[in-house]
Amino acid sequence: MANLHVYNNQLSTLPALPTGLSFLNASDNPFILFPALPAQIDTLHVINTGFTSLPSPLPSTITSLSFGNPGFIVPPVLPAGLLQLVIYESDLSVLPLFPSTLEVIDLRRNHLITTVPQLPTGLFLFSSIDNDGLQTLPPIPSTVRRLYATMGSFTSIPELPDTLDFCYMDNNPLLTCLPKLTKIGYFSFQNTAVNCIPNYGQVTQSIPPLSSLPVCDIFNSNACDFYLNIAGKVYADNNSNCIDEPGESVSNP
Repeated sequence: MANLHVYNNQLSTLPALPTGLSFLNASDNPFILFPALPAQIDTLHVINTGFTSLPSPLPSTITSLSFGNPGFIVPPVLPAGLLQLVIYESDLSVLPLFPSTLEVIDLRRNHLITTVPQLPTGLFLFSSIDNDGLQTLPPIPSTVRRLYATMGSFTSIPELPDTLDFCYMDNNPLLTCLPKLTKIGYFSFQNTAVNCIPNYGQVTQSIPPLSSLPVCDIFNSNACDFYLNIAGKVYADNNSNCIDEPGESVSNP
């Protein structure tokens, strides 16, 4: 047997696992004790169980790991070759150090964490959703293409990578300023305290529309960084009187 799915079966124990097992999804079961893990297992999902910790050491072959539940308090030592990590609804106050190989980090509803370790330089996706103890993040690697920092207590967001496919900063009521905008496919920052934007960047789609907010200037009320040194209006001066009058189209500079 290579794959074993026992998701949401209300199991309190697991039997000895097959030695050839490579994939195990045992989430949503009230386990307390963990059987020995096969030496070559590469995928382990144990979200919403009764565990307070994971076996130590974890097999070095694991490349995809999902864990977490209320009462989970012991940060594991993560396998050196890990590619994907999900930590969900744990009671961890300190996150484990991230291996340099990680490509995906997904942190959700971990209410006791206040800091995030340094992010790996090859990261593709970083997600922090409903981790309301977090106020800021470490530097975001240039390789990140998908960024989610929502439903938190963020007061600032670090510099963005040059190119993002998706960037979500929704539902952060303490977020008053945006970082300098770069090339972003889809950008959302609903339900924040942002009242001006640092620049327009190269944003394909945004909610709210960037055009609905002014560009931050030196007098902006949130003391945000600003990047313009000239401001004004561009309009069609149809009668050449140098006055912006009704009927003359106006656009942002």
